[in-house]
Amino acid sequence: MVNKRVLHVFATLDKGGAESRILDVYRNLNEKVQFDFLVLDNKDHYYDAEVKSLGGKKYTINHPKNVGVLRHFLELYTLIKNEGPYQAVHSHTSYHQGIVALAAKAARVPNIICHSRTTSSLKDRGLKFQIALFLGRKLINLAATKKLAISKEAGEFLFNTGEFTVVPNAIDIERFFISDKTQKEKMDFFNIDEADIIMGHVGRFAKMKNQKFLVDICNKMIDNGINAHLVLVGEGQLRKDVTKLAINQGIINNVHFLGLREDVPEILKSIDVFVMPSLYEGLGGGAIEAQAAGVPCVTSDKLPEEINMGLGLLKKISLEDSIEQWIKIITNQINIDRPTNKSIKRNFEKKKFTIDEEVTQLCKAYNIILK
Repeated sequence: MVNKRVLHVFATLDKGGAESRILDVYRNLNEKVQFDFLVLDNKDHYYDAEVKSLGGKKYTINHPKNVGVLRHFLELYTLIKNEGPYQAVHSHTSYHQGIVALAAKAARVPNIICHSRTTSSLKDRGLKFQIALFLGRKLINLAATKKLAISKEAGEFLFNTGEFTVVPNAIDIERFFISDKTQKEKMDFFNIDEADIIMGHVGRFAKMKNQKFLVDICNKMIDNGINAHLVLVGEGQLRKDVTKLAINQGIINNVHFLGLREDVPEILKSIDVFVMPSLYEGLGGGAIEAQAAGVPCVTSDKLPEEINMGLGLLKKISLEDSIEQWIKIITNQINIDRPTNKSIKRNFEKKKFTIDEEVTQLCKAYNIILK
């Protein structure tokens, strides 16, 4: 019987990087620890059914934008107090975590974890955001018992000063150890008749992910006589805008929108190169998964150093460089040697990007001893 419970706080429970990684942990812990989830919108989410099947519960409260900060705080406190006792409250909601931490402290939760999962450019944000970030940091420092970050940059962004522990977003690398495909098998997988290069990307359609630039790259390749195809996995508010751009550029038949998928490892094995031109990232989970699949990667230099698994698969390039330079790097990456599964596993273990390592680190933060 499970007698330790942890409450995770997310904005939603959809198939984002943070949510997916915590579900990976839960699958490895569900007979020992119960994870409940608190979200800030009253919608059905991607992981609802799985959380229920694992024995967890999902709760919903009003977003502070809808009811104000004070009522939101009271809803947080009431839920944590009434649905507990919780061994830990673990939040993943940027500066909003300060309110979560304060509510958990008021409810006398013994272990309060704030987890930084992204970065941002403060110069591109307004005064309102900067004030909210300042206040969130103050509350986190006041109430959190443990501060975690998925990278050094993510920790410095949210926590600014003070100690924090880097706990990488580990993945189940064994899922990505599937057979390589021939070029024909790759084209057949995506129902492509002919292609010189198949680029891939996995990520939420959002400004920070910069998918419009991927469409521009694909369009320029086609103009240069390269029969390029672009595969985009994910959903998000900007999907329609990216689709419209591909239509306006006349390359919609070369851009494939796959939506949310369960077969990401097979998709990654079916592309020639993974491209991630993000404006900023806390880590860059898509590039890590691509390396686990042994796929060459090209990313912007805005991604942290932690994403490089040391397999010779990753090449970074500045967003200020020309599209022609991006194309040159992308086409060069296709021809590099692919590492063996043994090498991939060794390097992921060396860099502690494994589920076992993340389980150990999180249980330490929760003050839970696994027998």
